[in-house]
Amino acid sequence: MSLAEDCYIGLDIGSSSAKAVAVRAADGACLATGRGSFPIHRPTAGGWEIDTPDLYDAVCQAVRALPAEVRGAARGIAATGQMCGLVALDRQRRPVGRCLPIFDDRCIDESRELDAAFGERLRARSGNGALPVYTLPKLIWLRRHKPEQFSDADLIVLPKDYVRGRLTEEWMTDPSDAS
Repeated sequence: MSLAEDCYIGLDIGSSSAKAVAVRAADGACLATGRGSFPIHRPTAGGWEIDTPDLYDAVCQAVRALPAEVRGAARGIAATGQMCGLVALDRQRRPVGRCLPIFDDRCIDESRELDAAFGERLRARSGNGALPVYTLPKLIWLRRHKPEQFSDADLIVLPKDYVRGRLTEEWMTDPSDAS
């Protein structure tokens, strides 16, 4: 059986690395996998950051790890991964700072304040409270603690959406992730 059969590539932009998997179109069998890494920075207690371009570079590394004949046979590509991180982009869609991944929990105070003020409405509307893992508390933290980055931001996306935007130049997210 040839690796050059029609296939699809799935990307997982995770919290510690990027993974790629090529699956055969006919039956979903795994043809090959690849992995790309990125460093995680710990600037403070509770602080976790990723240099945003490193997410894209890790995906490229993971895809390059797939055999060339598999990459050439790919009929499509899909991305998933971190759903609750924060990537702030300027008007030219360049990062204004590092990605704040899901496990960055410097926004505990902001989460508590949001929950006290809007917890009932947030839970009724989205099914979720204002936990530190979510993007909204991270955005408020960014406004308070890195106001220059906040003011330079034109668009907030999730880490996986940053990679998809870099690949397609279309900036969007899945509605279920946007909650």
